[in-house]
Amino acid sequence: RGGGGGGEGGISRSIHPSLLHEMPSVDLSPSEQALRQQLLNSATLTETAKGLDELIRETGAAMSRHRKIEFEEVAPQSAPQEPAPMTPEEEALRKAQLEAEAAAQAERVEKARKERENAFRYKGTPTPLLEELRPRLQMGPIPVNDFMQQALAHPKHGYYMQRDVFGTK
Repeated sequence: RGGGGGGEGGISRSIHPSLLHEMPSVDLSPSEQALRQQLLNSATLTETAKGLDELIRETGAAMSRHRKIEFEEVAPQSAPQEPAPMTPEEEALRKAQLEAEAAAQAERVEKARKERENAFRYKGTPTPLLEELRPRLQMGPIPVNDFMQQALAHPKHGYYMQRDVFGTK
């Protein structure tokens, strides 16, 4: 399999003879022909013992070249210049801007902290049952069983005492 065919920057193997009969005769541009050749070479390489390793190395090298080209397109053409030294007025203005930004950030943090603290507080009118449960809740968490027992069966304010759930009234 394979042979000594060569290609520029591509995988250097020739097309396997079994693949030649599968290639339709279509007029392709040179770049399309190169792509087809590379794909066929890749398919041939995967059948060889070390083909996959070579394919991985060459793909990695191609990706490296592509990243380098992209970086060169994005990177500035000249070397970065040092910023000009600031005058005392500019330094004072910049310092004032930084202090204002820091104060605004601290204010936003404090506001968010207060909102988090107040988010879990009941904001509606307290019900009689809530007034009964509040002292117990302030001591700490209570088991769900205890809470539900009070909410459902409290002698004055429980759900069962407020509604005719059993059809007796």
